[in-house]
Amino acid sequence: PAAAAAAAAAAAAAAQAEASAPAGVQAACHRRRELDELLTEEADACMMSRAERQILLQFLKGQLMGGFADALQGDIAALERANKQLRQLYDSRDLQTLRRARVVGMTTSGVARMQNLVAALQPKVLLIEEAGELLEAHTLASLSTATEHVILIGDHEQLRPKPQYYPLEAASGRGYDLDVSACERLASSGSIPVVTLQEQRRMRPEISRLIRAPIYPRLRDHPSVTAYPSVRGMAKPLFMLAHSVPEGGQGGGDDSRSKFNMHEVDLAVGLASYLIKQGYSKEGDLVILTPYVGQLRRLTRAVAGSNMKVLLSDRDSEELAKLEDDAAAAEAAAAGAPDAAAAGAGAGDG
Repeated sequence: PAAAAAAAAAAAAAAQAEASAPAGVQAACHRRRELDELLTEEADACMMSRAERQILLQFLKGQLMGGFADALQGDIAALERANKQLRQLYDSRDLQTLRRARVVGMTTSGVARMQNLVAALQPKVLLIEEAGELLEAHTLASLSTATEHVILIGDHEQLRPKPQYYPLEAASGRGYDLDVSACERLASSGSIPVVTLQEQRRMRPEISRLIRAPIYPRLRDHPSVTAYPSVRGMAKPLFMLAHSVPEGGQGGGDDSRSKFNMHEVDLAVGLASYLIKQGYSKEGDLVILTPYVGQLRRLTRAVAGSNMKVLLSDRDSEELAKLEDDAAAAEAAAAGAPDAAAAGAGAGDG
């Protein structure tokens, strides 16, 4: 209010001074000449009206900024040319190094990012590891015009690629099937030769028996897996536990990924604690697996609350962080809903 009053008083004083000025001065105050006339040598800035000075100021600003803009565009173009030359030098150096190697290892993301380098390298044989977990688009991006032989190493009977959006998966029935890798599609079609390992050296026979009949009918056990020592504190190395405690979480569709069962959480954490007391206390001795991120969230909290160290893979950490963010956003939205409704009702009553 004080500032507005002062401005009004100043405007009134200026108007009073202008009214008392001679007629010639009043005419000069209201004069509005064209820009060409204002730019002549005879034009005196001190004798220009406010409107004329504003016209001249806007023109000079435009000229100044236009010059800066032209110079900036030229500098940007020069920088882009320099960056292109620098990338070419780096690629030339890398290409010389790679050509001295018989085998070059890259991630599929690296291949997609450095297509020019791969094209110049011209690899004839492409070997892709874990091809069963790789999106077909990533496999195709790894090919080049020089490719003559492609070897896909993976197991299409196990983990599939993860499109991160359920309707794009084959299980949704939408027909996109982005989680079907090139390895699975080609191996299932029978159009290319497939070689399968017939002997396993990891699982106990009690465990390998579970997958032999439904998935790997020709699988053989190496003699070394029969020499594993017994699990300390356990009567059998493998057992199934059934219960009737219902699960929690939302139901239906993609929400099934957030299922959880606190009864199973307590059982798993209790069993892990018991096995640690049997001497399985080194890092990597015990692993708890769960198919649901919602269950993983509760397992992580329960394990940490039982004074046990929690180790997660990078993918599990990302999934868990995403779930935590979604949960926090949902809680914030739920907390803000009553306030919003009250504010809306108040506005309507007004």
